[in-house]
Amino acid sequence: MKISTFWNQAFLAALHRLPPADAKADADESTRIAIIFHQDHATDMVPTHTPRMDVSLKKHPIQFGQVKFARPAVANERRNGVRRQKRA
Repeated sequence: MKISTFWNQAFLAALHRLPPADAKADADESTRIAIIFHQDHATDMVPTHTPRMDVSLKKHPIQFGQVKFARPAVANERRNGVRRQKRA
């Protein structure tokens, strides 16, 4: 958000409860406080994404046949000789 956009929103919010001269002073003060806050906490921001773990595949080798994948139910039924009932 740009400073001018913030100031305009602060001015309009203050204008609902104060006369125009006081609303301008209130918007100036609000903008000053917001700028100081953001300057003080500029380095405290949390990343917006979770960093990926650096995992080496050499440390966790997967041998062929070690991992079994689930087969769909239809394939399991055909393999076991089970036939589905036809819908009416």
